[in-house]
Amino acid sequence: MNDPLSDDLLHAYVDGRLDAQRRTEVEACLQRDPRQAQRAADWKRDAERLRALFADPRADASAAAWQPGRLRRRLRRRRRLWLAAAAAWLLALGLGGM
Repeated sequence: MNDPLSDDLLHAYVDGRLDAQRRTEVEACLQRDPRQAQRAADWKRDAERLRALFADPRADASAAAWQPGRLRRRLRRRRRLWLAAAAAWLLALGLGGM
């Protein structure tokens, strides 16, 4: 394997989709080119993170903020705060006008 590693080949390697002979060739190329080896390691780390994230979407803390019940409570709280502020302004204007 004298040609440089293509992105497709590197992705297949990272995803474990190469046959044994091709995987061995890619590993030999990666040993000769530390830059490509680092790139493959970074891709592998990213792939593992994505798999972990999508394996259990409830594990993502930001997903909890988008649950319908929480959204409704947050909107209700904002509405009450806005109404309270408006009532306070009206009271202040009313008392100031007297």
